[in-house]
Amino acid sequence: MDISCVRTKRSKVNEMSKKQRFIGKRLSQVLTIFLAVMMLSFPLLPIGEGIAQASVPDKFDLSDAAEPLFTSKALTDNTVQQSFAFDNTNNCIYVVQVTAGGQQLGTETRTYTAAERALNGDLTVTKLSTTGTVLGKMYLMGFGHGLSIGAEPVGTTTYLWTDVDAFQDDSTDANSYGTQLARFAFVNNQVLVHTDSSITKYSPVAGADRTTVNVDMANGLLTVRYRTGVVGSRSFHYSVYDLAKFKTGTFTPLATVDQPSTLGSFKGFVSYGSNLYVLDGNAYNSSTNPTGNTYITTVDFNSGAQVDRSLTNAGSSLLFREPHGMSIQTVGSAVRLSFGFASYKSSTDTGKNANIFYKDAFVSKMFDLSDPAEPLLTGKALADPTLQQGFAIDNTNDHIYMVQVTNAGQQLGTETRTYSSAERALKGDLTVTKLSSTGTILGKMYLIGFGHGVSIGVEPVGTTAYLWTEVDAVNDGSDGNGYGTQLARFPFVNNQVLVNTDSSITKYAPIVGADRTTVNIDMTNGLLTMRYRTGVVGSRAFHYSTFNLAQLKGGTFTPLATVDQPTGLGTFQGFVSYGSYLYLLDGTAYDTATNPTGNTYITTVNLNTGLQVDRQLTNAGSSLLFREPEGMSIQVVGTTVRLCFGFGSYRSSTDTKKHANIFYKDALVTGT
Repeated sequence: MDISCVRTKRSKVNEMSKKQRFIGKRLSQVLTIFLAVMMLSFPLLPIGEGIAQASVPDKFDLSDAAEPLFTSKALTDNTVQQSFAFDNTNNCIYVVQVTAGGQQLGTETRTYTAAERALNGDLTVTKLSTTGTVLGKMYLMGFGHGLSIGAEPVGTTTYLWTDVDAFQDDSTDANSYGTQLARFAFVNNQVLVHTDSSITKYSPVAGADRTTVNVDMANGLLTVRYRTGVVGSRSFHYSVYDLAKFKTGTFTPLATVDQPSTLGSFKGFVSYGSNLYVLDGNAYNSSTNPTGNTYITTVDFNSGAQVDRSLTNAGSSLLFREPHGMSIQTVGSAVRLSFGFASYKSSTDTGKNANIFYKDAFVSKMFDLSDPAEPLLTGKALADPTLQQGFAIDNTNDHIYMVQVTNAGQQLGTETRTYSSAERALKGDLTVTKLSSTGTILGKMYLIGFGHGVSIGVEPVGTTAYLWTEVDAVNDGSDGNGYGTQLARFPFVNNQVLVNTDSSITKYAPIVGADRTTVNIDMTNGLLTMRYRTGVVGSRAFHYSTFNLAQLKGGTFTPLATVDQPTGLGTFQGFVSYGSYLYLLDGTAYDTATNPTGNTYITTVNLNTGLQVDRQLTNAGSSLLFREPEGMSIQVVGTTVRLCFGFGSYRSSTDTKKHANIFYKDALVTGT
């Protein structure tokens, strides 16, 4: 079992680092999901209200027993499979081998031996059905060793990603390895030479060699394995990129990790979301190695730490049984971590067959709401003396952005008069205070016509913080407040008075007809969650939809999950999502006379199932005067992740101006 992930109560998260926070990780697929429509090329599926949602997992459970996809399937050549990639849109598999000796291909003037093929970097690609039937083949001349490949479907065409421009970098190794990456269309029976103009080549890491590649279509990512350094001190690394940006030549990695030192003979890798999976081992020999030595290792792209390593006995009855290749397969709503073995055809025939096995269980984590809360900051003044509404933590630059309804009596920007508190609330005017992580004021900004600020998000881009808020406030007549009808993204600019019609604001309306829109950004997992209301007067209800952040910014409003707000909540006061789980804050101001224990609750909802899985009263800040719960966010401190929630309080027993307070919980338990 993955003991680094399945923790006991009071344990701490050890999942993050001070590196740029990686956006790959997604929502757990442990539970069954019923889908109306399945887009296999992007299992980030369109979900309508009332339909069970799609989801994306945290990380695979390596203790899960492996199942065979197929065994003992012949390929085009009799050589060992090197790697393989699934095209989950067109439901086929591409398996790559070093080309067999004795063949004369394309414009070649003679046949070549197996040793010459390996030295030249010649590869054979076999196209298979998912049951192992051969559907086609292609030859790649001068590409590399094929330790890993990727498949990118574009309609019915599959673009393969491989290493290319093979070079023998070590005279003691009879193989050549690619020095760049290649993208090209699979064309049945084609003999493709590495200099062909139809190939697009990429060199993302200057000076790197032995480049190999994996494409994570589900999450829009590309991972490169490569070697750097000088002779005698070379080492392997993995960098993960946004696939769309990579294809345009933007080689800025989302995360880079070193290859673990625990590996045996490297045999392949695949990435999925924020986790890297590496395969290592040697051919099986029942005399000298009766249990085999094939391991799968999990590395967290956020921390670079090895978080699991497990021996697998999958295919232990195979003759030869050499591990080769990894890929991700999607079948309906299931996602599979697939890995391969080459085997002898029989005890008397050492020609090689292909075999693929898979694991499809996930491990997910959620915050332990029974964990005692700790104070992050208490008794802090903001730019205005009004009540804090929501807040968001920029974990890259170590800042906190806290939003309030703008105080009365101010004339801001181009305004021609001052406004009362009631007018500010009705217009949806907000004040944002920028704080240090200890609560020191670092700046302020005013937002005119935005909303009520129940929840906000922050997206750091270098040293610039882009805030996400509601925008275009309207008053629906239910109370004296204006609430947003769209989402807004804009940079924080100190002392700016930003009007909701300003051209610097990018607006999004992901849910048609929704109102009371609020937002949270889960930067760690690359997700945006929106709370919103739909329905007609008398039957309106709140829902939460979680989106891939990068895709939403590109205009693709396809939710990964949609859940209803649970019944039984008190006064809603904020929310945050982290990975597979949604956390809600509700309650009212604390009054020791009428409500001595308070009524502030945190509720956990599984975004995959929509089920409420925990609800706990919290007495955090019980000594505060007034103590109204307001806002939630996620903080990352070194290797610890914190579920943060806030309270507004009186400054003193005689001063009802408000102070800001934030508390947190930081223990995780196995998700349910």
